[in-house]
Amino acid sequence: MRLLLLINRDFPSYYALERLLPLIQGQTVRVLQTAQVGAPRAVPRALKRLASHEQSLLQAQLSLPGHADWPA
Repeated sequence: MRLLLLINRDFPSYYALERLLPLIQGQTVRVLQTAQVGAPRAVPRALKRLASHEQSLLQAQLSLPGHADWPA
């Protein structure tokens, strides 16, 4: 089975992904990440910096491609 997982680039999503992947071993899995969900909105500058820092920490830990390239 081929699975496409769409996740946010944040700690709760990373934690869920970490728990899910062992349960779906043997499947073809592609993961797409997003830094933002929903329409753009005004966010306090400090919260933006925190989110950016969190995402950079996660990106360093994840070795996930930024696109789905399904094998034929």
